[in-house]
Amino acid sequence: MPEERQQTAPFRRLWVGGCVFVAALVILGYGFEKPSIANAIPDPISRFRAQDEALYAHIALHMARSGDWLTPHYLGRLLMYKPPLLAWLAGISVKVLGMSLFALRLPALLAGALGAVLIFAWPKRLGAGAIAALLLVSDPLWHTFSRLCQTDILHAAFLTAAMFCLAFDPKLCKRSSFWALALLSALGIMVKSVSGLLAPLALLVYWAMARKDERPTGRRLLGLLLAIGALAAPWHVYQLIVHAKWFWADYVQYQLLSYGVRPPSQVSSDGAAIFYLRRLWLADPVLCLLALLAVPWFAQAVWRRTSPHTAVLAAWIAVEAAALLLFQYHSVHYAVALVPPLCLIAGQFRPLTNARVRAVVGIALCGLFVAKVTYPGTWWLPYGREAPNPAVAALRKYYERDRGNGLILVQPDDGLYASALPGLDVRYCFIDPAGPRNFPWHFRYLGIVLTAGSLTGTEARNQYLKRLADWGVQSGQPIGSVIIARGKEDILTLARARPESDFLLPSGWRDTAEEMAQSGHDLVSADGQAVLLLARKGVPAVHPELPRYW
Repeated sequence: MPEERQQTAPFRRLWVGGCVFVAALVILGYGFEKPSIANAIPDPISRFRAQDEALYAHIALHMARSGDWLTPHYLGRLLMYKPPLLAWLAGISVKVLGMSLFALRLPALLAGALGAVLIFAWPKRLGAGAIAALLLVSDPLWHTFSRLCQTDILHAAFLTAAMFCLAFDPKLCKRSSFWALALLSALGIMVKSVSGLLAPLALLVYWAMARKDERPTGRRLLGLLLAIGALAAPWHVYQLIVHAKWFWADYVQYQLLSYGVRPPSQVSSDGAAIFYLRRLWLADPVLCLLALLAVPWFAQAVWRRTSPHTAVLAAWIAVEAAALLLFQYHSVHYAVALVPPLCLIAGQFRPLTNARVRAVVGIALCGLFVAKVTYPGTWWLPYGREAPNPAVAALRKYYERDRGNGLILVQPDDGLYASALPGLDVRYCFIDPAGPRNFPWHFRYLGIVLTAGSLTGTEARNQYLKRLADWGVQSGQPIGSVIIARGKEDILTLARARPESDFLLPSGWRDTAEEMAQSGHDLVSADGQAVLLLARKGVPAVHPELPRYW
């Protein structure tokens, strides 16, 4: 009988894990294709919409259509802020399943459900795993980013899986654990740049704090680091060879050095610790409270080094917290990877070690989940009931006109949604009396960012074309894709210089739009939320039909 139980135990665990995965898919994914692109509001304080989703959607659609899978493109230019793993997965999904938000968001949803399975399987006790997994899938941050085509949930899931491998084979004796950890770390790098280094950094911290007989040998550790580098290097080496200038300007100077060391702007004036603590608390006060109550017992277990699981969890928390404090740009996106270890601390340590207490807390969490779905608040799980962005309806109606004139959005509030409309030539015009100096130097050097008065110079355009060609772009599409106007007069100048282009302005700009119409445009109202100026000489185009939810 004991032998039969040992033989059936792996199958039972596999079956239970499969049930948890399916349940997580349902909880996280119900109606996840309904909110339009970039419509979600992940930050409970700033209330900014998730505009990065439109950027990644544009890149994924371009890859699926063009077949250029190695180099990301956005509005005609190369874009190398991060490696393209998310765009690859989303692009392949669109290629196989067709253009839909379901296809675009499917990789993120699968990653979110995988994270729930790993958190469920981590604790030794079934009840502790169930509490941890329930906390995870009901957390607004994890829930929101599992339903978006963005890098954050993939990074968090890969990091969770890497820590899971280390916790269950801390000495990395098995070849499968060694290569799984190497692959997961490399995937983390390929989805979110240097943030993917958190897994090997956590391994180093674990190696320093663990008992000598519970850690990998120095040789094994060195081999793992070399394996991670070998797996993550090919794309980086390719771009350094083929697009060295773009790679250095985007990946290193702008993303890492500018935003990492001296960001041009911040969402909030709060310091890093206050910024993330406020958002974690407002998004999920119950998780924060349970984790805080468990901290004394968790700290005691870490001090006594009772098990590799605890040491790995401590190293994970330490590295993630240090990264949030050291990286100078603050965004709620970065806090997503902190949610799984918080769930594990809350679920595994006292006061939730007693079976009766866990049962009561589990029932309470189920009721709390219903409350999160029902009652709006910073902790709300809206399930597709997010307030729609008014600009989306106006842009969809314009898109259905099948015009190829090109659209210039003045003072846009679309969250980059227009750039995710396939086949639409989009340019963004912002009002900034300071001019374009707040943009990266290479945007200005290549003519990607121009002032309203500099769009008509033929000599300057030819110069920008030569520079773009030197940087590997054989097209003038990126020139002037971002336009900076210092005020109303610049907007009127722009309208006179571009009579062939259509314009979309906020509804409060109607007086300005009437003056712009005198330059050769027809004034059209768009749903009362925007004012549309159509060039009198329309250029016909055939745009792909948009899915119902887009």
